[in-house]
Amino acid sequence: MINERTVPFRAFVTRELEATKLANVWCFEKEPASPALEVSYLDAIDRSDVFVLILWDDVSDVVQREFQRSGDADVPALVFWIETSPPSEKLRSFLDKISSQVKWKKCSEEDLPSSVVESVRNLLIEKFKVAYREQIIRPPLREPDPSRVSEGESTISDEAGMKLAARVVAGQILRAVALFDQASKKSRMAVLTQAGGYGSPQQAILLTEFAGGYRVEWESNKLTTIGAWINSAEWFGAQDVDGDGRCEVFFAEGSHGTGSGSEVFYVYVPRRAQVFSVTVEETRDPYFRTWIEPCQELLEPAGAPYLGALESRMDKFRAALDIKTAEETPEVVWYRENGFLKNGRVELTRIGGPPRYGASVNARHEDGNTEWYGFFKGPVIGYDRLADEHFVVYGPSTMYHWPTSFASNRAFVWFGTRGDGVFQFGKKDNWLAQMPAGWLTEDTKDVSSLKLEGLSLIVNGSHRLKVPW
Repeated sequence: MINERTVPFRAFVTRELEATKLANVWCFEKEPASPALEVSYLDAIDRSDVFVLILWDDVSDVVQREFQRSGDADVPALVFWIETSPPSEKLRSFLDKISSQVKWKKCSEEDLPSSVVESVRNLLIEKFKVAYREQIIRPPLREPDPSRVSEGESTISDEAGMKLAARVVAGQILRAVALFDQASKKSRMAVLTQAGGYGSPQQAILLTEFAGGYRVEWESNKLTTIGAWINSAEWFGAQDVDGDGRCEVFFAEGSHGTGSGSEVFYVYVPRRAQVFSVTVEETRDPYFRTWIEPCQELLEPAGAPYLGALESRMDKFRAALDIKTAEETPEVVWYRENGFLKNGRVELTRIGGPPRYGASVNARHEDGNTEWYGFFKGPVIGYDRLADEHFVVYGPSTMYHWPTSFASNRAFVWFGTRGDGVFQFGKKDNWLAQMPAGWLTEDTKDVSSLKLEGLSLIVNGSHRLKVPW
């Protein structure tokens, strides 16, 4: 009812609501004159987000039509009854009727403004949260383009997917790929997370639609990213490999040091609830070698589609891994021709140009027209400056026995090692000989310096060896 008693309350509530900056308030009494009474207020209700109804001791037919219209237009209604005197029979009947539709609140005139503002604010915030979840976080489901579903086409944006994933799983979200399950017509999401900063463990997670949101359907073990190898988020992805309408999830891990390493490429198959893998092993001890090991299940006929998908993805995102495709370096040639030779004739292969080796020079020695190089965790290489050719004369049986120092005369070159003592190489006959076993002691196996004095080789500044042996 609009009368002298209620108008001040209506004005005060209006000012309080507009002060929150959350709402623009429409009041019947503010509207200009109109020949169509019902249209003036019913249209306003249709355009509203919230309908506030304040009742005193009676209710008119117009007010009841307003309430009915708010329900027809799906506009939530907030109803307040100011109990200052007993309600009329009409109002009592109205309150009984709407009690099954809304929860109305009884309050005093003093509490009315704060009660209305609090209720409107809470309702608007909740409406915003619901709209945000529906439009941004969990948009209406739609089937993706069939021509792209095999690529795991996202039904929502990457940004929205990452926001959703952050609500469900812990850690930093690196990737979030939204999927559509053709069989169940439900949304799924493949997520790659990281527990902390650079190099910290990662984890692949598959989320599935559940109760208006998402829950974890499957998660991988912690994935390592150690040393020089960092798991590229580009490798992570999804593809329907077996044509069952559910995308398989691809993820990887790796660990590399200075001597060896491995990379493991995985595919998770939801239909079988299994993880298959291809491992790429490599070692540089004492020279570079690499090989591929698929898991046993991938070698069986049923695993062929998944093995093919892994190989295709490996070709797409990284270089060929077969050692046969790699250039044969001089040290590889030496090991192939000489094995782990410590005593015997060296098969020398001369290669044009100065030595090129992927490690730092640990020792260098001028010897007439020849320069000798000892490489960290690597071989001994001579460089013939006149011929502009280099050649390997020694490769350690383990890279941790790398060369450390040199001495020479016209006939021989000697080099010390870390762990294998001293070696002698004959320049004319290419004969390699390790120091006699009786001389290889705890004091001479790790060589830090060599010095030639006549027919004696001074090892580590104090041990004198007769040469040649």
